[in-house]
Amino acid sequence: MEVKVFREVSPESAAGHTAYRRHIGTVRTRSGYLSEITGMLAGLAAEEIVFGARSDGSGGSDGSDLQQATVLAAGMEVSIGLGRNLAYLAPLDDRAVLAALGRDARLRRSVNRTLRKCLERSRELLRAHRPALDGLAGLLGESGSAALDDIIASIRNGPEVKPMNPASTQENLQIPGFKGLVGQNSSW
Repeated sequence: MEVKVFREVSPESAAGHTAYRRHIGTVRTRSGYLSEITGMLAGLAAEEIVFGARSDGSGGSDGSDLQQATVLAAGMEVSIGLGRNLAYLAPLDDRAVLAALGRDARLRRSVNRTLRKCLERSRELLRAHRPALDGLAGLLGESGSAALDDIIASIRNGPEVKPMNPASTQENLQIPGFKGLVGQNSSW
């Protein structure tokens, strides 16, 4: 998976945009989806850690990190058989998945549980890499952007994070020098 982060700050909006591009032909597992959701929620977690509270920048619109994470978590439940439910209820399409989510309180609870656990995992990872997070926050605060090389350098200088399940490291989201992002967790 390729991730690009775009942040435009203006008097009208401080919102950013994160673009995720999946490589065609890649087969994803449950832990792969959970890793992706964890990454999508990292902006929320970073705001909580760095600023003490999160803002509305990660949600509120189609294509936002929170919207994309919600669609993936709900899609695991209603479309692709990687959640608590095996039944196919809707195509893995934003509108169909969100419509199913709006109709079913039990599904909303399940999706919220997944989102909360992934957000907590994001917090754990960012706390474990606090010096890198603070360095990146400082760089972004000064210049408004960061080159990929600068981001990778700050990550490489941080401690290694142990995966939830060491046997699943080949399924983890991998960034050079950042080992063990998220593994399988059978209790989810």
